[in-house]
Amino acid sequence: MATLIHSLETTSGFLERRTITFLPGLNCIIGARGTCKSTIVETIRFAFPQDGLRDNHLLGTARETSPSAEDLHNLPGEGIITATLAPGSAIVHLSSDGNRYVIERDTRPTPAIRVYKDGVPWSDAGIITRQAEVYSQGELYLIAKDPSRRIALVDRPFADEIIGLRQEHANLVARIASLGQRVRGHRHEVSKRKSATSQLPQLREALEAIQKEKPPGEDLLQVEHERFLKRERLRERIEAAVRETQQNVDAVLKLLSQINDYSELEQDILDSPSDEARKASDLLTRTFEAKSIAATHFGLVANEPVSIEALKSEFSEASRDYYALRDEAKERQEVLKREAAYREEISRYDRLVEEYGRYEDEIQAFLAERDGLRGQASGIRSRILELRTGEVTRINGQFHKRILLTLQPPTELSPFKQKIRQLLQGSNLRDQDAIAGELAELFTPQQVVRVVESQDARHVAELLSRDLAQINRLLSHLAEHPSLYDLEEIVGDDVLEITLYDKGKPKGMSELSKGQMATALLPLILREDSCPLVIDQPEDDLDNSFVFETLVKLVGDLKLRRQLIFVTHNANIPVLGEAENVIVMEMEGPTKAGRPHTGTVDQQKESILNLLEGGETAFKARAVKYAFETEADE
Repeated sequence: MATLIHSLETTSGFLERRTITFLPGLNCIIGARGTCKSTIVETIRFAFPQDGLRDNHLLGTARETSPSAEDLHNLPGEGIITATLAPGSAIVHLSSDGNRYVIERDTRPTPAIRVYKDGVPWSDAGIITRQAEVYSQGELYLIAKDPSRRIALVDRPFADEIIGLRQEHANLVARIASLGQRVRGHRHEVSKRKSATSQLPQLREALEAIQKEKPPGEDLLQVEHERFLKRERLRERIEAAVRETQQNVDAVLKLLSQINDYSELEQDILDSPSDEARKASDLLTRTFEAKSIAATHFGLVANEPVSIEALKSEFSEASRDYYALRDEAKERQEVLKREAAYREEISRYDRLVEEYGRYEDEIQAFLAERDGLRGQASGIRSRILELRTGEVTRINGQFHKRILLTLQPPTELSPFKQKIRQLLQGSNLRDQDAIAGELAELFTPQQVVRVVESQDARHVAELLSRDLAQINRLLSHLAEHPSLYDLEEIVGDDVLEITLYDKGKPKGMSELSKGQMATALLPLILREDSCPLVIDQPEDDLDNSFVFETLVKLVGDLKLRRQLIFVTHNANIPVLGEAENVIVMEMEGPTKAGRPHTGTVDQQKESILNLLEGGETAFKARAVKYAFETEADE
């Protein structure tokens, strides 16, 4: 036995200074009505807090309106700790795996719990305070009808592992939902950018058309420009030379006009015998001749002037190709501006395409990560199912003549349906409640997320036998809902069904009476475990034949491997179960328990007879009566 409760005491209240000691094996608490037997059980439960709702019930502060809270109010003992312990503390001495512990818990406004390990305060109190399994009077029936508490019984031998697996699963599911939100956000960004870049093909076509229409390039213009410059330089030189020549001709003609005709003088000189006079006559003659020749030539020049305007016109005509290319170049600049504008816009769109490409890559990474997490979560669920299946198989092997346990997948649709109903609010869809119910029945939460992401409206419409347009609106609405991925966090639990063989006839839970439910549950309660098992009146709602034929045998076998602490009014349990420790409770006053009397069955035989059998006289009278009837029958 890994854990043993050695004693319970309180610092005030009904059990003050009344130390109750327990031994390994079977401990039976007996006594008349109202002698604090249930107080002992509930005080032990208070010292091992595992359920906040149950804690509130014991303290009289349970005011929740949940179904489990309603069930608690049907149990006796609401506020029992406040009434029988306050304002004191409950103190439990126990040992576990060779270490000694003390649990001390008081009833202050916020109940405080302290744990000491070998006399030293111990911070890891949660481990040791889970080392007891306690059931109040009438609680077995409530557990039997509560699916979550039935499956918790199956989990009991590996409860710590289940707690760890569930926490890990919850973390995975939260990450899965978070990844779903990120996928949704990225898809929104992709959609926004794709919408923004919808004109990109038309822009590319327009750019291609501009490039085809673009005038010739700069090379041809450069060649013609050089030719034009050469012509211009030549024209300018010609114009300058013509102007200068015309000026010179005008000057020469003016000068020539000043040269007189000296022919008469020349004739008179011929009559003169002077040599110098004859030389002068030759000079005048040659000068005049030169004037005549020059006047003739310069006159021709003056009479046939070069037209500068005509020259410009001719050169301009020669430059026509250049002028055309130059005009085209201006047009080209405008085209280049438009081309640059298109290129800039296309570049901006290309960046958006690159961005949503990165988003799409990240979406694929998110989806791959999510699939991996879903695989891990599925592995955890498989591990939980494996543990449960093993335990169910073991129990069925041991009790197959009495009960049959079966594990079924989650069947509770209410939370799932309610969540879908919330998601549909504001959608303007008709028959929202019916649609929510149909989705919850046909799909798992994860499958709903998948069909919404795929937008496979036709498949959903066929499954739901609904109008395709309506389903398109449905899926579009869900895809845009920010809480869609909260569905991933709705995880149902396996359902434990119990079939009881009543005189060989199998009966399901819905067919069982209150007593039969408790009977069906006992094999799940009376199992080998490392922690003490505390039950207030396990015989409640059981027929005596079952107590004798089954319960006593179970107890007799189990007590060798587990500490049992039972409050009982049935003599078969302590006597035929051969209890190692019988604790007899009585009252010293209305609110004060007397000192408990403890001993073996033999030592407490008189108390057992008086309290559980109605006294020795009554017991013997029944024995005589039974014997008489037996003899008569013979």
